[in-house]
Amino acid sequence: MGNKIQFILVFVFVLTVFTEYSFTQEIKANESFGYSAYSNILKLTAIQVAENEITIKVFETGGGDPLMNGNKLILNICEWDYADGNCYTWDTGINIYEVKSISVIDNKCIIKCTEHIVNVNNEQIKTISFKYSISFYFDKDNHLKNKIKIEKSKI
Repeated sequence: MGNKIQFILVFVFVLTVFTEYSFTQEIKANESFGYSAYSNILKLTAIQVAENEITIKVFETGGGDPLMNGNKLILNICEWDYADGNCYTWDTGINIYEVKSISVIDNKCIIKCTEHIVNVNNEQIKTISFKYSISFYFDKDNHLKNKIKIEKSKI
């Protein structure tokens, strides 16, 4: 008799847990302009940098001509202390064809990529490898500054 009561109590407990925390909801897409910007995100790379207690996010966004680059990069850097830390997002102006790798070294976000360049003499499209070094800075209190410097070099 005791086993039956234990079984019933367990069954009622499980039923209660699943009915309270399980549900189905139908949601329609938000058609406002603010949400439509997310549809341009093709890829997100997030890198946590423990030594600076920051997270760096590189958003690869579309919207351009995919044959001639069209992959525009947005950079977001946030301190882990959301209450007192800083968080900034920059439109880098970088327009590439493809990201090959992203790394962080010595307060620089290094993006290795390819770009399409048109040879004006023969109208052929050439793929060239580049490296972007995006430096970010901290103030005297070790808080992220609203400043980046972008350097481009051929690799």
